[in-house]
Amino acid sequence: MILKPSKKACLALMSIILVSGCASKTGLRDKDLQIEKSLLSKKQSQASTPVEKQEQVSAVRDFREVQVEDWGGITRLKEEAKIAPKLEGPAITFSADEMPVKEFANKVFQELLGINYVMSPQLSASKDTITLNLSSEIARPEFYRVAMKALEESGVTSYRKDEILYLSKSSGAAQKNSIAVGIGNKAEDVPDVAGSITHIVPYIYSSSRNVSSILSKLSTAKVTINSMQKLIVLEGERAEIARAIKIINMLDVPRAFGREIRLFEFAHISPVEGIEQIDKLLQEDGLEISKQGDVSFVPLPRINSFVAYATNQETIERIGFWARKIDVPLAGDERQYFIYKPKYAKADDMREALSVLLQGRSQGGSSSDGAEKKSTSAKSSNVQFSLDKQQNALIFYTDKDEYRLIESLLKKMDVLPGQVILDVTILEITLTDEMSSGIKWLYNQTGATGSDSLTLDAATGALFGQVISGDWKAEFNWNDAIGDARVLSRPYFIVRDGESATLSSGDQIPIITQTVENIGNNNSVSNSIQYRSTGVNVSITPIINSQGVVTLSVSMSVSDGKPNKLGVSSPTITNRSITTEVLSGDGQTVALGGLIQEKKSDFVQGVPGLSELPVLGNLFKAKEDSMQRTELMMLITTKVVKNESEVDEFGEAISELYSAPIIIK
Repeated sequence: MILKPSKKACLALMSIILVSGCASKTGLRDKDLQIEKSLLSKKQSQASTPVEKQEQVSAVRDFREVQVEDWGGITRLKEEAKIAPKLEGPAITFSADEMPVKEFANKVFQELLGINYVMSPQLSASKDTITLNLSSEIARPEFYRVAMKALEESGVTSYRKDEILYLSKSSGAAQKNSIAVGIGNKAEDVPDVAGSITHIVPYIYSSSRNVSSILSKLSTAKVTINSMQKLIVLEGERAEIARAIKIINMLDVPRAFGREIRLFEFAHISPVEGIEQIDKLLQEDGLEISKQGDVSFVPLPRINSFVAYATNQETIERIGFWARKIDVPLAGDERQYFIYKPKYAKADDMREALSVLLQGRSQGGSSSDGAEKKSTSAKSSNVQFSLDKQQNALIFYTDKDEYRLIESLLKKMDVLPGQVILDVTILEITLTDEMSSGIKWLYNQTGATGSDSLTLDAATGALFGQVISGDWKAEFNWNDAIGDARVLSRPYFIVRDGESATLSSGDQIPIITQTVENIGNNNSVSNSIQYRSTGVNVSITPIINSQGVVTLSVSMSVSDGKPNKLGVSSPTITNRSITTEVLSGDGQTVALGGLIQEKKSDFVQGVPGLSELPVLGNLFKAKEDSMQRTELMMLITTKVVKNESEVDEFGEAISELYSAPIIIK
């Protein structure tokens, strides 16, 4: 249902809803743009906040004053007339079929609700009728609202003052000039009615002068612009207004919308100087340099950079071409300062390498005095440089030609360091008569292939290794295929090239290292205790060569404490360890094994009492000797990380691995 207020009332209604419509529109545009603010602009934003709040408060205050001055309280009284007064009594049923308005008002307000009312002569003489049928009972307040709505649809104006309801007939001129009102920046926001429509469109970015001139040429709708509140009032048919809204949305975009934006950082010249030179070069290329032209620049001196705005990708690439050409050290043999900030490497490591190279020219390479200083320096015949550890930067004092050579070397050294993902599994396999070697049994179970030329007899207890090729993801499921095995540890590492990854898991066992008997003091005994670490200890250092082959320096030990049968209070610690260096290709698994341990146990079972008899006791007891042989093996799967996405894939594989429990049968 669409209400059609008079034209005067419509203009007042427009002033009431303008502020709320403008505020909601601004919020939507700001959300779409999503401009990330710099931390440096924090103070500026805080300083501007009170001004914005003051403007909003001022706008609301002006809005209220206009409302009271224009309507003198009539608007409030009309709104109150729609709200039901306190009505008590039973529910009401009502039926009226083409009942005259005068009789309808008397029946509803006087007889049923008991409300005092005054009716204008024009309304009393009106021949308009109202039809209202309520088949079921309805509460009195709700019946009041329904009746007021029916009167409003019949052109009756009402307001309540001092508990008296005033009813009057809307003027014929007002009905004749009634129009529909809408607000919004979408075509569906326009009221779907025939005839004249007034529609309010908030805008944000565009200039009111540009919008007005373009709309007047492309649209037949009447355009009125309130530049102070950034509102456009359109009058006309629905199709004309919908067309005008599409044009406004095309114009109301940020100036940088659809433009290429790029940040350029200079190393050797200032952004102001660089912009001046690029400006001249681009003008010679035939480009217009201005805010409304093909290219515009914003210098950022604090970070020695500038931002370029261009109409297309080709232009922004042209700007980058000239920026790289002019960003070079000053010509000449004069020495000057240069700062190099590594992207990946440590500046301290690069300083050590440079010191050795530059010492070949002269007796330089000395460090700065004082161990607590944060920078060290070195000197050659024509180069002085210092290390700033806090900023991870190298500061050079040399001439242009010398620095170019050094910078070329530094860029080759400053590369993304290699990383290796290590999947390590430490197993303890119980050997049976059908299984003389745990590793060979593992090959048979997984179906892997490989040469057995390096395999020795497991009975000798010798250490051997074997490389297994296979898919990286398949390695995670190896444990499912292992039968009589116990997983002692299953660590995963991501290790930088040349660095060590260590794992220590176990208990601290007390060992008596010294016993002292105190003679004369009740012969008391004092023991010196030292704790020994037991459990699983792993240390792996990978080194990646240029072909992607990984050299692994492996050290692994598994120790356990057991009660001492020799009458000593300290436990016995058994230890099995591996220390080796082995090569592994990318994605291959290295298996280390052959550490076999035998456990013998004697079990005696007999009849109590009789089994203790001399000589004859053997007839009433039985002896059993058992031996358990276990083999310790270690599986290491390597994966060379070439980019960050492979690290993410590894993390997803780990997540999938632990999404369900691993069952070792």
